[in-house]
Amino acid sequence: MVFWIFYPILLLTPVTAQTWATIPFSTQSLPIALRSPYLNSWISQGKAPFKTPFASSAWWPVFWTSSPPIMGWYVAIRVDGVTYPILGGFGETHQANQTAAIITPTQTTFALQAGPMSVNATFLSPIEPMDLVRQSMPFTYLYIDVTSSDGQPHAVQLYSDITADWLSGDRGMMCNWTATTESDYISLKTQLQSPIPFAEIGDQALDSTAYFSMAKQGLSTTWQIGRDTDVRGQFNTSGGLLQTQESNFRAISTNPPVFGMSIALGNITTTSTPVVWLLGLLRDPVVQYTNGDGNNELRSSYFWSQYTTPQGAINFLLNDFTRARSAGDAMDAKILGDAQKISSSYPDMVTLSARQALSAIDITVKRDDSGKWNVSDVKAFFKNMGGVGGPGVNAVDVLYSAFPAYLYFNPAIVGYLLSPLLEFQNSNQYALPYAAHDVGLAYPNATGNSNPHKQGIEQSANMLIMTLAHAQFTGDGILISKYYTLLRTWADYLVNNTLNPGTQTTSDGLTTTNQTNLAIKGIIGIAAMAKISEFAGDNATAAHYQTVSSNYENQWQALSFPSNTSHLLANYGSDSSSGLMYNLYSDKLLQLGVVPNSVYEAQTTFYSQNSTSFGEFLDMKPPNVTLNSGKDWMMFTASTASNSATRDELILQIHNFVTAGVTNEAFPLIYNPTSAEFTDGPAR
Repeated sequence: MVFWIFYPILLLTPVTAQTWATIPFSTQSLPIALRSPYLNSWISQGKAPFKTPFASSAWWPVFWTSSPPIMGWYVAIRVDGVTYPILGGFGETHQANQTAAIITPTQTTFALQAGPMSVNATFLSPIEPMDLVRQSMPFTYLYIDVTSSDGQPHAVQLYSDITADWLSGDRGMMCNWTATTESDYISLKTQLQSPIPFAEIGDQALDSTAYFSMAKQGLSTTWQIGRDTDVRGQFNTSGGLLQTQESNFRAISTNPPVFGMSIALGNITTTSTPVVWLLGLLRDPVVQYTNGDGNNELRSSYFWSQYTTPQGAINFLLNDFTRARSAGDAMDAKILGDAQKISSSYPDMVTLSARQALSAIDITVKRDDSGKWNVSDVKAFFKNMGGVGGPGVNAVDVLYSAFPAYLYFNPAIVGYLLSPLLEFQNSNQYALPYAAHDVGLAYPNATGNSNPHKQGIEQSANMLIMTLAHAQFTGDGILISKYYTLLRTWADYLVNNTLNPGTQTTSDGLTTTNQTNLAIKGIIGIAAMAKISEFAGDNATAAHYQTVSSNYENQWQALSFPSNTSHLLANYGSDSSSGLMYNLYSDKLLQLGVVPNSVYEAQTTFYSQNSTSFGEFLDMKPPNVTLNSGKDWMMFTASTASNSATRDELILQIHNFVTAGVTNEAFPLIYNPTSAEFTDGPAR
């Protein structure tokens, strides 16, 4: 069975004398809302968690980036006239006691005690990858259940608001807003006064519109748009809102406007159904893409092929909540059940990474010449949110580290991601003999990248491996048949360069001479081309590439082992060097049989005898040169272990890093395997 780790919070109230647990495991940062590259927030609970400057005792959601800004989302409950914060804080004199934080692959729940009421507040980011309409909708749910702890009825009101923080990394930009009230729904909308399409500040898009919505429940559901102190103060005082909106549009951070909705539940002992809010961050179009003809395409999220207005999509999702919650529970059970078959610590890793992986992509369509949506032309675009590999759109090496997750969820998604890369490089806009690093220099501008680079082996092999994996897992050879000549060009480049890669660069930024791990990736890429040729019915060419791959692997072994054959060297002839040979993973994934079992066994023994608390160094050349570890390559390496004990130990080392509490980053990619300290990149 293939296994993977994705890319690449609970909190509510401060914990004083009260103790609480994160279930099923404690980690440095927990996912809140993860549904797109821009609707992507976490809560830090590791070292130095981020807190609001206005209420130092309260914790707030933050953006996914390093040193992230607060993304204002406030939740509170009022019980018998006393207000308790659930998420964020507003200087309340009473605090709810958090009793647990519960995380699953799709949901994060906070369990609290607010006076006499037990509260469960759950953030649900659905994972429905087989349904492109639902998966492409950038909305997340918050739902709350309350129950009386003393068995007596109590007067209960619930409240939530968002701020305009979601609109820009520059909080000085001007925003405006409006409220839409229908017979059944309330929607509060905010956007920049002057949106800038396809631009970012601090990785936040400048053309987003935030929608905060809920279904009405009679006169007990109220709303208000205004200054944070006014709107939250109104709820604290009366338990309801004024159903008014301020008219003086202003900067995001000036007398911060909030968009609040409350509901009075009356005197209750329990909620019969959850109270539900919906947060969405819409952009249209989401990507501009230069196609193979050199024309610019404005591509929209797939769900627009079914809904003509934002409110139509919002109403659908609010009506769909009960089904979405059940589907989330079913997806949780499937993911965790499959992961448990690997190792006891593996379910925790996929719990953190599942939402992260799916939220990194936009699944898109475009209109045809008649103005109709062409749902047969689906392309997906991937934002690099891992902190390495550069900001490029569909950055190939970063995509390579995440694609096993998409193979698991829906292998067709791999094809949607590869499609723009292949189409662009098959055009007369691209003339390099090796594969591009990406299809655009900065998200969401997939306008091509023809710049020469030193990762020819890395990216060419990645493309061949992923293209073959897509065909193997889907049974669909359409990409192979359409781009066969282009794929052969990259394979021939590998034939000419891979056995002696010189100082070509890897995804890790290494440029040392004749890297063993890079060479084997190229050899596996040649073997993948042999299988691609078989798919194409070109058996003579398949035999050629298979022969080259076998011959190269024999020579590679002779160059890569020291005289005692104890382990693979990091570089040919560097007898004191070692490293993670994570590129062996694709040989296992594609079942190519390029590398003999003796190599896997030697490496497995080496890993078992040379581990640290939190993993293996990517590259070591004693006495003073090391390269930090990466959770993706650690997991790839674990999949190549020849026995389950070493495999499970490697997974456990990643688990140790995640639970160390040393950093507060959102499941960071690169870290020091001896200290668990986060690093922004693979710096030596």
